[in-house]
This record gives sequence, structure tokens and C-alpha cells, in this order.
Amino acid sequence: MKITELWRLSHTVYKEVSFQSIFSLRTGAILPQKESDIERLVRNAEVNTLISKILTTIFIAAFGFAFFLSTTTTTGPLEMPMELVVVGGVAAFLAILLFLIAFMGLQVATSFVSSKIAEVLSTLPLSRRDISKAVFLSFIRIFDMPLIVALTIFPVIYAISSGSFLGGLVSFFSVAVTEIFALALTISLAGFFYSRILSLGGRSIWRTLLRFIFLIIWILPSFGAYLVINFAVQITQTFASMAQAFSSFQFLALIYPFSLGFLVSYATFLDKINYFVLGLSIISSVGYIALAVKCLKFV
Repeated sequence: MKITELWRLSHTVYKEVSFQSIFSLRTGAILPQKESDIERLVRNAEVNTLISKILTTIFIAAFGFAFFLSTTTTTGPLEMPMELVVVGGVAAFLAILLFLIAFMGLQVATSFVSSKIAEVLSTLPLSRRDISKAVFLSFIRIFDMPLIVALTIFPVIYAISSGSFLGGLVSFFSVAVTEIFALALTISLAGFFYSRILSLGGRSIWRTLLRFIFLIIWILPSFGAYLVINFAVQITQTFASMAQAFSSFQFLALIYPFSLGFLVSYATFLDKINYFVLGLSIISSVGYIALAVKCLKFV
């Protein structure tokens, strides 16, 4: 089956998942009997899901521009070395990107898991390979807009602000690795909440506690996004301060997302390379890339 046909099929699946995320998971909800009401409900579900994606995209883009501001403003009595500002800025963006994608899409991702799309598609005349591709494309559709914007906006902003094409290229791969981690984290959390909470009955204290935590996690991104937008520059500078404070602790280059931050920084400032830290950063980054490839197969 052609990829274009699978992409169209994934759109139908995506609309169904969007509908279920708004309606079907609400306990006690009753489907309207009038056809016009059902159509309106479907449209509302699509619009709500689209708005969520747009908001996530705006938050990501805004934080990307905040990185540019952090490189032009300094706080404190001493000026921070620009290479450490870059390390902190890149690490902050990757951490925020991981948070926004993973948790802003958790509700729809949980509906995606509960819908058991693969079982439904298996009734169609499709090969197992086509079903896998269709499921993957359907899942990607949930995050398509934020993924594309993050993968383009930040590397472009970084390349322009730093004047380094190599640094922008490395930041592109860093964002790609983070997006894969975010998707894997989302599908893992969605699978956990569905298997441990939504698919089971009963009112045990443990299950009630898990349901409460699940609701908190659904609500948390709204407050988190508010903090990200209002304190974007401060968050970036805090990560830069952490990089400066632990600069003597060279093994910080092994820790995600600072390892990728060091890699981007040294790709930009070739005259300020610490070869030991660069070696640690390369080793850890290769490990994270290998992990991302494995996570991509999991997704």
C-alpha cells in the first residue's frame, strides 16, 4: 500500500482518536441520538485537539525565541561565557520540549492506546507491515505540528543567532533525538495509565490514587506551559547557571540534556573546545542516539 494511501487512512484514525479523547473516556457520557449532534460533537473534538496542538506549538516556538533573548541578556555581576550560555540554553529547550510534547499530548495518546487501532485495522485487507505503518502515522499525527515546528524553528534560530551552520545542524539532530524520547515517554505513560487505571474496574485505594495522579498529570501541562512562557528567559539562564556552577564537574557532559548542549556549543565555538568534555559529550550523545533509535522502534 502506498504511503499516501496510508497517510489518508491515518487521518481517519486520527479523527476517531480525537473524538474518543474528548468523549469516549468520559465516564457516564451518553452519545447523542441526533445525527446533527453527533456531527457537531465530532467537529468539536477535532477542533479541541487542533487547538491543543496549536497551543503546544506556540509554547515551543516562544521558548525557542526565548533562547535568542537569553543569548543577548545577562544577569548577575559577572558575564557568563557564551559557550556555557549555549549549553544551558540548548539543555533548557530540550528539557522543555520533552515536557511539552510528552504531557500536552498524553490525553490523546491514552485514547490512542485504548482504541486498539491495530486490532481494528487488522480486519482490513492490509499486511502487517502496512498496519504498523498506519498505526505509526496515526500516532505521529497527534504531534505533527509541534514536532515539525520544533525541528525547524530552533535550529534556524540557533544558526542565525550564533552564525554557525554546524551548530544549527547539531541542534537539529539534538531536537530530533529529544522528540523521539518524548514520543516514547508519551506512549509508555499512556500505556501505563490505560492498563493500570482506565481498563480496570474497582475502587481500591491504590487505583483511586492512580486516577487522581492521572488527572493531575492531565492538568499539570497547562500550569507548566504558563510558567514556561512567563519565565522562559529565566529558565534558560538558570540552566546556563547550572552549567557554569558544575563546569568543573566535567562528567556533566554525560547527562542528558547537557551532553547534547555541550555538543552544540563546541560545534559552534571551535576555538574554545575542551577536548576531554567534548569526548564525554560525543560518547554520551552516541549512546543517546542509539537509545533514540531503539525508542523509535518501540514507538
